[in-house]
Amino acid sequence: MEAKTAPRPRTDVQMPRAPATDVQTPRAPATGYAIRLPPGPRAPVLVQTRQYVRDPASFLERCQARYADGGSVTINILGFGRTVWVTHPELIKEVFARDDEMPLSPAGNLVKPIFGTKSVTGLDGKPHLDRRKLLLPRFHGERMGAFEAGFRGAAERLIERWEPGSEFELHPEMYRLTMDYLFETLIGATDRDYVDELTDASEGLMAMMSLCAVGDWVRHDVGPLSPWFYFMRRRRRLDKLLYGEIATHRKAVAAGTAGDDILTMMIEAEMEDGSRLTDEEIRDDLVALIVAGSETTATALAWAFDLILHRPGARQRIVAEAEVGEADYTDAAIKEALRLRPPVIAAGRVTAKTVDLGPWRIPEGVRIWTPMSLIQRDPDAYEHPNEFRPERFLEGKPPAYMWIPFGGGVRRCLGAPFALLEMRVVLQTVLSRLKLTPLSETVERTRAEGAIIVPDGGVRVRVEGPLVSEPRDTHPLDELLAGSVDEPKPRARQRA
Repeated sequence: MEAKTAPRPRTDVQMPRAPATDVQTPRAPATGYAIRLPPGPRAPVLVQTRQYVRDPASFLERCQARYADGGSVTINILGFGRTVWVTHPELIKEVFARDDEMPLSPAGNLVKPIFGTKSVTGLDGKPHLDRRKLLLPRFHGERMGAFEAGFRGAAERLIERWEPGSEFELHPEMYRLTMDYLFETLIGATDRDYVDELTDASEGLMAMMSLCAVGDWVRHDVGPLSPWFYFMRRRRRLDKLLYGEIATHRKAVAAGTAGDDILTMMIEAEMEDGSRLTDEEIRDDLVALIVAGSETTATALAWAFDLILHRPGARQRIVAEAEVGEADYTDAAIKEALRLRPPVIAAGRVTAKTVDLGPWRIPEGVRIWTPMSLIQRDPDAYEHPNEFRPERFLEGKPPAYMWIPFGGGVRRCLGAPFALLEMRVVLQTVLSRLKLTPLSETVERTRAEGAIIVPDGGVRVRVEGPLVSEPRDTHPLDELLAGSVDEPKPRARQRA
């Protein structure tokens, strides 16, 4: 199935790249001292911003088709500023590897008002690595088994509320689902009313994340007539809840009655110099984990459902795997969904000084993007790159640096195993219990909310009712693997 979006203006080249003579290898390194940036659109920043927000995938495609030199383009978007993107694997590798020259997270200033300045996402260099080392074990290893049961319970609680015949948007439902179990993992919260309160406070703050992308000039509280007044009110509401939890957990740790959650671990942790995390540092990390563990995962799940529900054979195979406790195809479908519809616009860095990157000389303070939706649809790396084909991930691994939905290098998402497991459990649980029908004829178009790329219509579905499994004499995967499930043929691509 081709991952077409709802009708919109398209370029002639669906996922273009510069001519082969420019693409095979980066050109010679920059020489001399003059700044040299890749070409890009000359439209005013507000025009580029509007095009990006309305349909980021199409904006990137058009710029890549028209301006790319060796796979690189320069754009200028409100909130991000002047940004250079690279799509050649050798340059992607350099961006992820050269931490001495590009140590800064490109999301730093964008999310600072939400995450604060002392979270793992806002730190650089050794402080970042130390904090990452502290948090990483909580999302790997033996703990994954306990997470699986928690994800399943959250999915079952969610679908109990879905009445047959009801129609709704999946994206906000996935957001509530990810929040449901996340707060149990982070702070040990299991009371449903309290979890709902935490979810509402978190959702209220994150709903204003796009405001942070406008720039520093809007970040002034001048009373009820200013957007920042409402932003700060929502932040204070969430902060009150989180600082209350930190205080309660500190008392429990002192009394020896603390539970086994991430907040307890952060309070008990001792850094290499013997110091412990302050309340502010813990608060900032909690908010970073809330956003990373809910917003991006919920968006990835919504896109995965959108793609899978438009390919009946994929849905049937996932259900068949769920019946026998297998997940190879489900995991492949998740990776393919993350390839076609990554929830984040790009991974990348910010230059800490003037940097030579391939043929370009890039000044200090410029964002360097690795735009996932372009890189992961490269026709040199993927056959039929615009089609949803989970089978490609059963046949082998993609080339290095050409599948990067979790970023790369020292800033690769530390919760990647957590997110992948959650997606597997939720997809198998929901699809094996209920029959859902997508209410759009095609996969939805993209829309930007800050750096998050969301389905423009929220992925509307109808609940047809419980999915009834028929008794089988053979393994449920046999008939599917024998090719008995008809797949829709890829539709002809529309040309502008």
